[in-house]
Amino acid sequence: MFGLFVHKHAVLMSKDYTISVLHVSYYNNEPNGLYVGQMDGVQVFRLNIKTKFRPLRWLYFIVASQKAYRHIIKRNEKPIINHVHVLTRMGVLALWFKFRYGIPFVVTEHWSRYFSAPGTYRNVFRKYFTRKVCRKAAALSAVSNSLKNAMLNHNIGVNKKWLIINNAVNENVFNLDDNRLNDSVISFINVSCFEDRSKNLSGLVECVRRLVDDGLNIKCILVGTGQDYERIALLVKEKNLENNIVFTGQLTEQQVAEYMNRSHFYVQSSNYENVPVVISEALMCGLPVVATNVGGVAEMIDESNGYLVNGGQLNELVSAIRLMTENYSEFDRKKINNSAMQKYSNMAVRQQIMQLYSIIDE
Repeated sequence: MFGLFVHKHAVLMSKDYTISVLHVSYYNNEPNGLYVGQMDGVQVFRLNIKTKFRPLRWLYFIVASQKAYRHIIKRNEKPIINHVHVLTRMGVLALWFKFRYGIPFVVTEHWSRYFSAPGTYRNVFRKYFTRKVCRKAAALSAVSNSLKNAMLNHNIGVNKKWLIINNAVNENVFNLDDNRLNDSVISFINVSCFEDRSKNLSGLVECVRRLVDDGLNIKCILVGTGQDYERIALLVKEKNLENNIVFTGQLTEQQVAEYMNRSHFYVQSSNYENVPVVISEALMCGLPVVATNVGGVAEMIDESNGYLVNGGQLNELVSAIRLMTENYSEFDRKKINNSAMQKYSNMAVRQQIMQLYSIIDE
């Protein structure tokens, strides 16, 4: 699930360009090598680096990535533009390719590390190369104004051209559907990669425990899988919530959309975030949202489509979920969908990316 937002951007632009994605992975259960394939019409060149020895990993990354890039050029032709998603090391490659081949590059950043939480943007070498890469980019973009401002606060991209490019949502999959479950059981949904440190699923489980103890007839649907899946499942069992919390495992986009359209609202309980694509998907389905006010989430949620609460405040989150169980039907689902279409639909995001690319020709 990590990197799904990048894949969606690539698929979206494959209608206008021949797209090749160079992706570096570090799977220990696979040998070193270049794996070539197709995903949704996009050529994917995945370079796997197996070693755990950091200096050797960097050496392999520098040498092997250049070989992989030359392979892409030989297989297709020299690209007209490189689009860097997620800094910093891929940006260093793009900077080298600009010097070596004269290919301009743009940057779209998604990572939340520039915010005070998680606050992982610390390494002095990373800071140096990030600033250098961004100085040489033709243009910069981020998926939220909050992320852009956090980067500017770190002196990244000062005096550069910036655009905001939203995460893309397929409106043919995530759309308005008036089907509903029996209102006697209020159901809400959360979709995540089951990484508890950021997504705070343990906090969400505790919220459900308190609401059930208060007599609410609710069902929480947890979609996805990941490193903390078993721990969260055990926590649900310990709190005797098997009848109130449902685990679906990882689903296809279509299946996620179906679950959203059978839910009454969406809940995002994160400790830190940037702009979760799953909130965009929920809004495209016309769902009102309860979310913690972290990262750029406040740019997605207002009084017309949900409730915001302070991050790390379980009492506030419990109160907001309780309030939503009472008021979800008061939200205009068609209005929520229409507003989301203007920001997150394929057509809208395609125009945003095309505007980013057009800067190179100015």
